[in-house]
Amino acid sequence: MSDLNPYAAPVDLSAPPPLVSTARFYREGKFLRILTETELPLICPISGEPTTAEDWRKKKSIAWTPQWILIGIVIATLPVLILAIALQKRGKITYSLSAAAAKRIKTRYIIGTALLVLAIGLLLATVGMPSDRTPIFALLTVLTFVAALIFFVIANPFKPAGYNKGWFKLRGCSPQFLDTLPDFPYATAKDIPNLQR
Repeated sequence: MSDLNPYAAPVDLSAPPPLVSTARFYREGKFLRILTETELPLICPISGEPTTAEDWRKKKSIAWTPQWILIGIVIATLPVLILAIALQKRGKITYSLSAAAAKRIKTRYIIGTALLVLAIGLLLATVGMPSDRTPIFALLTVLTFVAALIFFVIANPFKPAGYNKGWFKLRGCSPQFLDTLPDFPYATAKDIPNLQR
């Protein structure tokens, strides 16, 4: 008697098994693909140096906003800002920084804060200025405020470059750090499983 069941469903051995991954972060070219609420390994993503639990480690919020929002802000500020908040994707990641990278980021935050305080001081000084000097101080106030914003933006080591089905795509990681990660297993956007909360 044969063990072969003639009524069993055929088994297709030519197709590869479906790709199911449990990792929460990957390398995708020069980008880091990461799910929200993920803790990165004890490696500095900026320098690629190993870190320890005693080094700088922080849980940080990240957000991605569609790029076309920037054009809309110039055209219609308030409605587009409301739309940007509505469409923004938010998440949190925990990462470590080497001592040098942490110092660089702290310095940028300190400079940004000092420029912001200076901009507020210039704004208050502009209010009490004679009218012939008001445009100069107003321009200095705006330029100082913009400089403060630039320092706050560059102080963040990660720059979100995209978002798809729960996965953030982040810029700013060193090649040494990305080389320690597995490759992102999904070739196209339609292959990515929907992991949104």
